[in-house]
Amino acid sequence: MGTIMREMGVNKLDMVRMDVEGAEWDVLQGWIESGILKSVDQLLLEIHMDRALPERYASILSKLGQTMEPFWAAKNNFSPGNIYSN
Repeated sequence: MGTIMREMGVNKLDMVRMDVEGAEWDVLQGWIESGILKSVDQLLLEIHMDRALPERYASILSKLGQTMEPFWAAKNNFSPGNIYSN
């Protein structure tokens, strides 16, 4: 995302919508580490959770919370995920 923003001469995004079917944790980790989320006003995303990695999810969500404030979350009752916060 940072490369595209630089190439297009954009330094602020009003909203980013992400649906990468399971790769969201790697993408979020990369965005957090790069600091690119400081350039995003709103992030809309769907996340998938594997029961085997709750510590990783909690760590990434905690770091994400330092940059953004969640305003809505809903559990998908058909998902096997076990982390849920509202």
